[in-house]
Amino acid sequence: MTKLVLGRAKVTSDITQESALLNYGVLYFGDHNVNAGVQNHRSDELYQEMVNKISEAFRHSDLPGVIRYLDRSFEGTAYSLKQLFQNDQRKILESILITTLEEIRAEYHHIYERHAALMQFLKSTSIPLPRPLHTAAEIDLNSSLARAFKADIFNLDYINLVLSEANMLNIVLDSEGLGFELKRRAERVAETLQRNPLELRYLQELDATATVARMVPFEVNLWKVQNIYYRLLNTSYQTIHKLAEKGNETMQQWVSHFDALGDKLRMRRGA
Repeated sequence: MTKLVLGRAKVTSDITQESALLNYGVLYFGDHNVNAGVQNHRSDELYQEMVNKISEAFRHSDLPGVIRYLDRSFEGTAYSLKQLFQNDQRKILESILITTLEEIRAEYHHIYERHAALMQFLKSTSIPLPRPLHTAAEIDLNSSLARAFKADIFNLDYINLVLSEANMLNIVLDSEGLGFELKRRAERVAETLQRNPLELRYLQELDATATVARMVPFEVNLWKVQNIYYRLLNTSYQTIHKLAEKGNETMQQWVSHFDALGDKLRMRRGA
């Protein structure tokens, strides 16, 4: 996990156009732990000497030696994330947190997969789940739903399975986060359908998304989807319905899905 970076960089001011050649060294211990130094480039010989000494210590896993050489080479001036401007701190910490949280979720997923059968048996015998197992299930099932809502392919069967497991184990779902992801997906698909009203696959996906929105134990704001549905009802629907009445099987499927979608959106329809 520990990483070492040494190098030179030419820095130019956007304001004054002045330039400087700088030497830098960074020792990264993981997460937010960084020990870094910067100095003006003096000569190629001194720079190469610094690189050789610090690299040699690092190759031999002599981290105290690396820190000592860095401190000596950069004259005791050590920098960390605290020296950055707040906006830059946030950007870097957000990136670190994304990786860290993904690692944590992977660990909880592993725990849940290994012990899911035991958790289900405990619930069937009315024995409360121990807190560590309940936490693992809560984090993993919420994460699984979030990934499923954002996936390229909307897998309704998989989502049904995860929702059933969450319900059986009495898992509290992240209504705010999951509701936002489901709303965003429904709106994106509805907008695509509005641009391509004859594409049955978009209507089928929107129908499936609305199905999930009515299944989850929290409200999902679908007002924008309802507005798009209403516009399609008063434009494309009339033409497609006539084609369906003439025996066009694809258009018959379209009307069937559109009517089903209207029920889920609680919208009135007319032919």
